[in-house]
Amino acid sequence: MNFDCLALAAVAAEIRALTGCRAGRASQPEPDRVILPLRSPGRGRDLLLCAHPRYARVQFTVRPAAQPSSPAAQPGQTTPEPSAFLSLLRRRLDGARLAAVDQPHLERILRLEFAAVDEVKGLVRLVLVAEVMGKHSNLVLLDGSGTVLDALKRVTRRVNRYREVLPGRPYLAPPSRPGLDPLGLDPAGLESALRDFPAPTGNVSLQDWLLSHTQGLSPVLAREVAARAGLDPDGPAALALRDPLRLAPGLKWLQGAVRQVLTEGRAEPTGYLDPEGRLAAFSALPLCQFAAAGLSPRPYPDMGTLLDEFYQGREQGERLEQARQGLSRRLEAAIGRLGRRLALQERAAASGAEAERLREWGEIITAHLHELSPGAASARLARWDGSGQPQEVEVPLDPRLSPAANAQAYFARYRKLKAAAQGASRQAEATRRELEYLEGTAHFLCQARALEEVEELERELSRAGYVEAAGAGAEQAGGGRAAMRGGSAGRAAAPRRGAGRKGR
Repeated sequence: MNFDCLALAAVAAEIRALTGCRAGRASQPEPDRVILPLRSPGRGRDLLLCAHPRYARVQFTVRPAAQPSSPAAQPGQTTPEPSAFLSLLRRRLDGARLAAVDQPHLERILRLEFAAVDEVKGLVRLVLVAEVMGKHSNLVLLDGSGTVLDALKRVTRRVNRYREVLPGRPYLAPPSRPGLDPLGLDPAGLESALRDFPAPTGNVSLQDWLLSHTQGLSPVLAREVAARAGLDPDGPAALALRDPLRLAPGLKWLQGAVRQVLTEGRAEPTGYLDPEGRLAAFSALPLCQFAAAGLSPRPYPDMGTLLDEFYQGREQGERLEQARQGLSRRLEAAIGRLGRRLALQERAAASGAEAERLREWGEIITAHLHELSPGAASARLARWDGSGQPQEVEVPLDPRLSPAANAQAYFARYRKLKAAAQGASRQAEATRRELEYLEGTAHFLCQARALEEVEELERELSRAGYVEAAGAGAEQAGGGRAAMRGGSAGRAAAPRRGAGRKGR
């Protein structure tokens, strides 16, 4: 779901209501987002400025972005230092008064102008620019002359030849998209402009053609323009626009929507619920396209409340999936290590058959001591099987040993190999139990529906020694059994770390 120019304009109108408030101490709960409190006696809110590649936005929030899932600092550990950009915001904006809020025409750029006091107690102008542009999103602090003081993401010429975003460089705004300006034409001018539009060529869809030829459009707004005109946004633009005037109803709606939100500051925050009651989409104004998709509209009191609910679910889902994938990779590695250990142990356990052959040779030599002469390298000796018929067996001998010493050597080797095979068999059984436990844990991990469940599984596996806990200061405990908690009845407890190591 796009945070488009209309959504940004609706948020800008909410921020303007706090013009004159002072900025508080900024925080940076995650690397790609900053929370800037705006306060005055009797009023104040927390402003979230997010430059996440998929979730970039600006909004008031009552749910500050979740802290990273790494554990808190333990005694003896130092608290992480604030980033250079956060330190700059705290130094320059703390106590500054919000003087103006500006959104360049139909752009996803918001400029927050502050009146601040510098080191020599002089009044200075500072501008915090939020560029809400997908993977190129950024936060930039400018001085009064438009020079970059610093940015959340510094951009060099190697990354972007069009503009650098570096301290000390003049700030250059991102390039505007060319195309029809919905606010720049009256209804008569709109129809004339439509007639002059170049005819679509190729198989480009109507949605993509609108995005390329109209300023301020997001994919959602482009689809709404098509829907208001009774056209298929996914169909060929060349077919839909044989008569360009067919677009007029949709573009007239866009004109009215832009005027209402950008010019008049009147938004109607609307969320759209799927049949299960989950918030699936949002907009600054009611849209007709979602009815066909089976979504039900719900009005919200303000954009902050709507965006908090919408993005919290998505960001939590992303964190859950990232945590699940990270733990799954470590769990698969642990399963692989146990599998290799089990293969070695099973090969060692299989040596029991060789041990029985050594015992048998020792018994045959003992039964034929009177027939053997010292110094022989082997001997063919009779062995009696269950049928009562003798069978000749070739028995290797050590010519340096007497016949009795050869028999004793075979018995000694038998006892040693038999003990090793029995130990390996016990270790293999313990390893199989460990594998069963880890495979069961992997099944529970796939079914985890909350980040807390994944973190509990990670702590359990870390205590049992199967995975290294993520982050410094995580709980480490060697030995002992880790019992499953919360909905894991019937699952085997974690075997002790190191079970079966003698078989390595």
